[in-house]
Amino acid sequence: MGSKSRCIRRRNPKYGQWLKNLSCIVHGGNVSLGCTEEQIEEAEKRLGISLPTELRVYYRTAGNDPRLTTDGNSKKKDRYLPIDEIHVSDGNIVYRMRKKEPFALSAVKRQIMFMDDEAWYWEPNMESICENVMITAAIFAISHMKHSAKGRLKGELVSSLQARTLAEQQFSSTFQALDTYYHPFCALFYNERERRLGWFRSNGMMADMLIGAQTAKEIEEFGEIHGNIKFKYSEASQL
Repeated sequence: MGSKSRCIRRRNPKYGQWLKNLSCIVHGGNVSLGCTEEQIEEAEKRLGISLPTELRVYYRTAGNDPRLTTDGNSKKKDRYLPIDEIHVSDGNIVYRMRKKEPFALSAVKRQIMFMDDEAWYWEPNMESICENVMITAAIFAISHMKHSAKGRLKGELVSSLQARTLAEQQFSSTFQALDTYYHPFCALFYNERERRLGWFRSNGMMADMLIGAQTAKEIEEFGEIHGNIKFKYSEASQL
């Protein structure tokens, strides 16, 4: 199999730390929102299997975080399942639901599995579950921050083959890029001290950014600094 397939199976050693950083940014302070070992063991007993390390790390670190288990996007209806709702289907551990579409982790292949016409399948070039959770948890977290917005970007960030690198350079005064998540046209940004989060993506035809901050002024200032970006705000979701 190719290098991409080998990469899929490799667990990111800083995966758990990123989930902890997200909790600090969104909730403030050193909060603990992970499941207890007892909760995890009860789930394993109920399911009749041992959870793969990737899922165990997620639930041990952030499994009780309501900002991940409660839908932050009313249109997509997307959320991670609480530990007592995860279940097994044809050897796949269902841990996330988008509307009625389940996302699962194959206990054998360690691949993210999708369902179509009641049959499970996987994408050969799909990123690892660690990478997928790192970015998805950040997007969920942004949607639940005090102030969050989405803006369309212009210029080189749209058309450049080095869009991620350019974004890192342009946004360095506001954000730090998460270097353990790499994609040539997407990036995760954060500022732990100021409690800000950002997600950038570009596909050659358009580029946009989600941003979460403690005040709307921070988002407006970011837009002014980086090309007069016009942001559309989402409603704050305080749980």
